[in-house]
Amino acid sequence: MAQSTSINPNTIQKAYKDLESDGFIYSVVGRGSFVAAPPGKKDPERIESLMSSIRSGVRELHYLGLTRQEILEFIDKTITVDKEGKNP
Repeated sequence: MAQSTSINPNTIQKAYKDLESDGFIYSVVGRGSFVAAPPGKKDPERIESLMSSIRSGVRELHYLGLTRQEILEFIDKTITVDKEGKNP
């Protein structure tokens, strides 16, 4: 990958290591790295952390002038796009 992207091999190795430690990928010796399945159970601490971030973002968007409807449409579009596998 380093050769095809012109990225330092150490940077790529660190990225793979970080992705694996966060549970996004797993490695099989001699075969490579693969995308891990989504977690089977909810992580309440992670959910609360993300909800807090969303709450803060929504408040800031509202402060900057977006209406409730515009924020809800953005959230709905984001979920729909993610389900369809498209980039927003």
